[in-house]
Amino acid sequence: MGNISLPNNIANGQQADATPLMANLNTIVNDYNGNIQNVNIAALAAIDYSKINLSDSILNSDINASASISSSKLATITTAGKVSGAALTSLASIPSGAGIIPAANLTFPTISTGTISHGAVIPLPGGYSEAKCKWIVSMNSSETLGEEHWDVFWQRCSANGTRTVTCQVGGGYTPGAYDNAQNAIANYMIIGTN
Repeated sequence: MGNISLPNNIANGQQADATPLMANLNTIVNDYNGNIQNVNIAALAAIDYSKINLSDSILNSDINASASISSSKLATITTAGKVSGAALTSLASIPSGAGIIPAANLTFPTISTGTISHGAVIPLPGGYSEAKCKWIVSMNSSETLGEEHWDVFWQRCSANGTRTVTCQVGGGYTPGAYDNAQNAIANYMIIGTN
């Protein structure tokens, strides 16, 4: 780096030829061109922000964790996939002013109902696997014998993990005929969700 040297003929309060001084200043500028480092800048230099070029130079590590950057400085996220679903942790806090989610963006369950015989398998809703469904059954009719005087003493109605239905009634013409089982009809409801 060059040194500033004043012409010997400059005395206090006098003017002199500034050519030698300018030559020394040019030498200093040329020496510093592209080589100014942090140690060359005084702590109180107060360099004007307009003189600093930070284009494409600010990294995440340059931002203090407590910087509290105002949301007005952040651009709206519009690119699909930039926000992970895992980042949405509290849907209950979405403000009412956010608007209504279009129905096309929501997934609704599919519900199928009907009647089914003992031993049959509840049919799956179209497009759903068994793992995506839940089901329930209830007694529909126990009048399978066509005998108006046949007494029912017990009923069983259930569906197992593979959707197979058990629906039977037990009874007979006399109070002691408890083991006389007859197949019956059940109601079913199966719900498919994604």
